[in-house]
Amino acid sequence: IREVNAVADSLQKAAAELLLRGADLRSSESRLRLAVQATGLGIWDVDVVTGRRSWSPEFLSILGLKRNTAADPDTFLAHVHPEDRDWVNERYQAFFRGETGGKYEAEFRILRANTAEERWVVTSGRLVLDDKGKPLRGSGTMMDVTERRRVEDTLRESEQRFRSMADSAPALIWMTDHDGRINFLNRYHEDFLGYPVEHLMGDD
Repeated sequence: IREVNAVADSLQKAAAELLLRGADLRSSESRLRLAVQATGLGIWDVDVVTGRRSWSPEFLSILGLKRNTAADPDTFLAHVHPEDRDWVNERYQAFFRGETGGKYEAEFRILRANTAEERWVVTSGRLVLDDKGKPLRGSGTMMDVTERRRVEDTLRESEQRFRSMADSAPALIWMTDHDGRINFLNRYHEDFLGYPVEHLMGDD
């Protein structure tokens, strides 16, 4: 009887431990889901062996697709900007052929399904291989970075306007970095000093 009780106690402890681990796992999954929802990060997953694919609700939202849309590579490519479609597809295929060191990174334009609005996205992924080096599973994320691109474009345009105005000014205009090194000279320096601007860059 003592042996039976000992086995029963062990089973009860094991069951309690499993329940505790299950609760911890559910808690972790819940926190992850909240984090994903807060950031709008889309999740994609591909089981290479079975061919099963999945897209998170956030992934579908970024593309402007309905929540019940099946995860399908052709559907995804249909919403990649035509000018980016070929190279995006080739990089994706190379990733699953195991030719990219198990990493996938791409930044490109999409056309949202529901509005045809052009947006910029960044996708990244990792590939799991078996002991023979064959792909088993690929999963990753997609994030809308349109606002970041707009800020970068605005800054770039502003810099170009500044350079154009500075180069046309009949005065010496220069800029230095925090170490005192010259990182910009307008073209008037060439007329004034008789040296190409490129030869003067980096001097302090």
